[in-house]
Amino acid sequence: MDEDGAAQVSDAASGQEGDPGTVQRARETSPDLFEERRDASAGSSSLMVTTQAMPSGQGSPPQVAVPASDEHSGEYFLHLYLLDGRPTAQFGCGTSANILTVTANHSITRDALLPITISYALPFANPEGYCLIEMMTDENSPLRQGTPLPHQLTQVTFGPIFLGNVPPHVKIHPSSGPISGFQGCIREFQVNNKELFIIDEALGGKNIENCNVPVCDHHPCHNGGTCTSDPENWFCECPAFYSGKLCQFSTCEETPCGNGATCVPKSSQDAVCLCPYGRTGILCNDVINITYPSYSGTDAFGYTSFLAYSTIPNISLYYEFHLKFRLANHDSSVEDNLIFFTGQKGQGLSGDDFLVLGLRNGSVVYTYNLGSGMATIISEPLDLTHSIHVVSLGRSLQEGWMKVDDHENKTTRSPGKLVGLNVFSQFYVGGYLEYIPELLPNGSHFKNGFL
Repeated sequence: MDEDGAAQVSDAASGQEGDPGTVQRARETSPDLFEERRDASAGSSSLMVTTQAMPSGQGSPPQVAVPASDEHSGEYFLHLYLLDGRPTAQFGCGTSANILTVTANHSITRDALLPITISYALPFANPEGYCLIEMMTDENSPLRQGTPLPHQLTQVTFGPIFLGNVPPHVKIHPSSGPISGFQGCIREFQVNNKELFIIDEALGGKNIENCNVPVCDHHPCHNGGTCTSDPENWFCECPAFYSGKLCQFSTCEETPCGNGATCVPKSSQDAVCLCPYGRTGILCNDVINITYPSYSGTDAFGYTSFLAYSTIPNISLYYEFHLKFRLANHDSSVEDNLIFFTGQKGQGLSGDDFLVLGLRNGSVVYTYNLGSGMATIISEPLDLTHSIHVVSLGRSLQEGWMKVDDHENKTTRSPGKLVGLNVFSQFYVGGYLEYIPELLPNGSHFKNGFL
């Protein structure tokens, strides 16, 4: 499993041979994750499924089989697959005469993620009503189809969800379209706006491997460094005399810095020692006891002061932060200064997920990205006559809010369909370990550290 929960899958039932490195998949998800939505006035049962899929070969996107029984007909089903490369959603309303199909007008791009959302609605408790299906791919207009049902439905009970393929023992409605295994990666899966962890919440599966994230295809290493990746991470193997995440620093041949400090040469004769926490001085030889941290912003060499904390757990769907800060300089402290940051830049299938708070042009700026676009709140300009400023901010799913000092609370909503924040980096306060714009997600960069 890679960091974004993608998996590489192929056909387990048809006996087709995939490309080298592909695997077979039949994934089952608990039926109670199909949340039944009832609207008393409309008398309907509905469901919305959102996923991001990237095919590596011909096949079908997530197979979704939902067998159910009803006194008037056989099985209901929901099926998402590729038809000549075009995403197609099919919904069985109870009889072979009431099968709805919508097909996208464009083909899915190989080796590129495509968000797909399918929704359906079934009437119940009313003597008549409509069976409806809707599909939306990326930012294109939704495709819809509906048909009236002549009889009253009882409440429909759905079975498990299957992703990638359907096991041989599962009976599928004969009119449900072709069942062939998916070859590619599935990054996100949501049911009724609840993000499911594809591996952790699965009841079973077969032959699942990590989805290879081609980070090194982007050639991130500088100065002749060699990019090496595994399913969990990537790194640059630097040649002699170079160091850093991207091999962007010339290594100090005989480092003068002590106590675990990082030596960064500024010229052929000059070097800077970046001191670890608890050390100070030109060579980081002096011990310092810090009880109330003061940040120096960005120094003359372009490096920031910061504190780094472990990755904060359980902030995927909800978080709330409260902080107070004092500015050292009312002019340079509010120009373009980072307060805190956690997240990572997307590479390959990895999402561009991050959370950042900073100061820009005299206002507090709060931005987050859940993988499908940024949401930003900008406060009113700070009243710099206040010695202490208070910020409260939070997020629940896509909804975000922020209140600064005595200003009114402001809200926003992130675009797209994704609702979970998936971050793996440490939580940085005041600055960043290697403050290089190309290492940060787009939209998260502040020019200076906190001052």
